Amino acid sequence: MGLKPHGYEEKTTSDGVVLSDTPRGMTVKEAKKTKGFWMLFAALSLGSLASTWIFINAYLQTPMVGYTIIAPGAYVSAQSLGQTVGKASLGTLSDIISPKKVVFICYFLQLIGVLCVCFLADKISPIVISIFGFVIGISSVSSNLVWPLCDKEAFGSLEYTAVWANLARALSMVGAFSSTLWGMLIDIANGDYRVAFIGGSILLLVPLTVAFTVGKVTKDYPLQWHE
Repeated sequence: MGLKPHGYEEKTTSDGVVLSDTPRGMTVKEAKKTKGFWMLFAALSLGSLASTWIFINAYLQTPMVGYTIIAPGAYVSAQSLGQTVGKASLGTLSDIISPKKVVFICYFLQLIGVLCVCFLADKISPIVISIFGFVIGISSVSSNLVWPLCDKEAFGSLEYTAVWANLARALSMVGAFSSTLWGMLIDIANGDYRVAFIGGSILLLVPLTVAFTVGKVTKDYPLQWHE
């Protein structure tokens, strides 16, 4: 009769209790009172601030590295390819192993990729640098793709868009000035980009820790959900 989709089946728990299709979760006001919300906010803020990989293309063109202009071009292409692969695969991977684990993996890959470029750029082949660029590209899409899934997993779908909008402020607020701050720091360091790469990698340890621990903090939040 068109009342329900073809093949529709009621969702039930392992005990056979029928689950409602009505959106359930926390309101924005309730979410903001939790430790988990502010952990996610801090992770997004520092993750955005730690995104010094945006300077890698410029770093590869400096005399201290010594590559031809083809090398940074290949790096950018590899990074773009990595972003495409990340957008196509990280959502599915989150369904398989959980969003929090995917975020942890992404930040870890970003940390490894940036540090390897930082310390090895003048010692290894540009092809290997491009591989690191591919890895960084995959990890860079996690903020707008996987963190929202962590938000929904913790706070439900009742006011999901409003809760995520409040969390996403961390990305826009920090991102608005982070590049300028790192640029000033690089200038102060006489053009040594490695200062930014090392500083960003240290900051990245906070999002890594949050991604590893936030599941324990938010595991009981679904018990507080309501319609």
